[in-house]
Amino acid sequence: ALKLANLFSPGQADIVAELGQAYFQNKKFTEAEKMFLLAIEEKPHDYSLLCNVAGAQMELKKYEDAEQALKQADKIKPEDKEILMSLGTLYLTTKKFHKAEKTLIKAYTIDREDIRIMHLASIALAKNKKYDQAKSILEKAYRNNPNDLYLKRDLGAAYIYTYQYQKAKEFLLQVTEKLPDDLLTLIHLGNALLGNANYSEAEIVFRNAKKLDPKNLTILSGLGVALTWQKKFDDAEKELNLANKYEKGDPFILNNLGSLYMARGEYSRALEILLNAYQINKKEGTLHSNLANVYYSLGDNKKALNHIRIGLELMPHNEEIKRNYNIILGVSKDTLTITPIIMKLK
Repeated sequence: ALKLANLFSPGQADIVAELGQAYFQNKKFTEAEKMFLLAIEEKPHDYSLLCNVAGAQMELKKYEDAEQALKQADKIKPEDKEILMSLGTLYLTTKKFHKAEKTLIKAYTIDREDIRIMHLASIALAKNKKYDQAKSILEKAYRNNPNDLYLKRDLGAAYIYTYQYQKAKEFLLQVTEKLPDDLLTLIHLGNALLGNANYSEAEIVFRNAKKLDPKNLTILSGLGVALTWQKKFDDAEKELNLANKYEKGDPFILNNLGSLYMARGEYSRALEILLNAYQINKKEGTLHSNLANVYYSLGDNKKALNHIRIGLELMPHNEEIKRNYNIILGVSKDTLTITPIIMKLK
């Protein structure tokens, strides 16, 4: 019926926009974009039309066009939480995490009770490694919505990031009872179990997750770590090499592969792999801790001390790195701890 209307005559912007909505709902995003742009020609200051065309453009991955449309909408109607939320989502999608955080926190100051904004703002904060702030927002959101399983899942992940592994385990086990095949829940649970040193349980969880997504790097890496700590070195090497095959040179996987060779006592081989990871990412605290461990084991205390200090600067709250620092410094006589990465950030 809309197609039969005289769409291109003056005064028909509303009908054109409705047709655009119909196309959008039917996932015909190219046609939807065309209709919204036609409507905007007649109503260039209609912020809702600008938001609609941005939505179609995001689906078409025309991110620059979508950003311009949303910025224009924001100028027309500033301080609108829906526009800011859409813009923040766009920045998350395009991995502009600092812009996402700034935009979504602005939306959060407008409405501190909107669960959608709270959830998105917490993701942006976590992406910028502001885990305590992300956890604080998620805890508030969860108190207001205790039956939201996906919110509970993400809060469980936040507890992992802030080293509250037991709490993370409790939350995520409750989620798996309701969502047994949710891949992200299984990954987070596996990581929480690793943090709690429940390695055999973590292996089972990661193997179940692998059935759902056999090429997932985080799953393969987590499974490799679980196997390493159970001294199943050959199986661990197989999983970690498989992960490295799918994404050659990923510093997080290389760190865990280096951890495997350290655990097996192959320090020279571990050093070669860890140095490769170091060339790619020099700001990962656990990597510096492992380099310190290797150098210390090879008798190079000067390099060991340098790397453990950098690791502690980067991750001042990591108990394993603190422990290694005291050992290398000579304060403690304990055995150095290998520090694999149990959650691969992407």
